[in-house]
Amino acid sequence: MSWLHNLNCIENVVDILLPKISLNTFFVSVSDNIDAQIRLQENEGREFVGGKSFFSLSMDEKDIVIKVEVYYISQEKECRKQEFSGRFLLGRLHSIDQQKFKDMLSKSGKICFEISEPT
Repeated sequence: MSWLHNLNCIENVVDILLPKISLNTFFVSVSDNIDAQIRLQENEGREFVGGKSFFSLSMDEKDIVIKVEVYYISQEKECRKQEFSGRFLLGRLHSIDQQKFKDMLSKSGKICFEISEPT
């Protein structure tokens, strides 16, 4: 067997263990995680006032790069910024959603969403 065949077999096993998800499911999951972070800060007495989430591709185009900026007013009435980031394998999306994500990036190289207060 060739190394390419072996690689394809490994990729098939990974696909079974880590099933593909839709782009919508990905965005909902990120949103849920941001909401959880906002609630944690609110439980510590900070008031959410806004934020943005940014999505782009890594240089090798294998990962979705996620950057989040969230703003709060502290108990001392000071504006505070919280930043966090992460990565998600582009290959974990369904093939059609991988292309859809790339198409969304084609205009500016990144996607930006306003973050609203969790409901």
